[in-house]
This record gives sequence, C-alpha cells and structure tokens, in this order.
Amino acid sequence: MNNHEKTILFGCAILRNETTSTFKWLMKTFVSIMKKSPKTIITDQDPWMTQAIATEMSTTKHSFCIWHITSKFSC
Repeated sequence: MNNHEKTILFGCAILRNETTSTFKWLMKTFVSIMKKSPKTIITDQDPWMTQAIATEMSTTKHSFCIWHITSKFSC
C-alpha cells in the first residue's frame, strides 16, 4: 500500500504455463529485481502459486483475494 492506503501493482508477467516451477522462477526473478521480498502478497487460490510463494518468499505474508473466495458462493 502507498501513503494514501491504495494498493500498488509492482509487476506482472505472462507465463506459458502455471506450474510450481514456473511460479518459483517468477517469484525468484521478482525478488532479485526488487532486492527484497514484499511484506504481503494477495493472490487467487492457485495451489502451485501458493507453493512457490512459500518456497521463494518465506518471509512474505500470503493472503487470498476475498473477491475470488466470495465469487464461488452461490446467492
């Protein structure tokens, strides 16, 4: 979040496949560019991304996006 309590997008990537090894590469590359891991990361509930974040960003708090969670509820 910035000084105005707004979330900030620091990067994006287009990946050929969504595997743990691909996400590990992505997280490792992001950390090397930013010089440190983020304090918090918010993602959807992708199990391969969760594993990669746990491995490559062990000090980062990983949370799931509430929109992705609530969108699965039936009305």
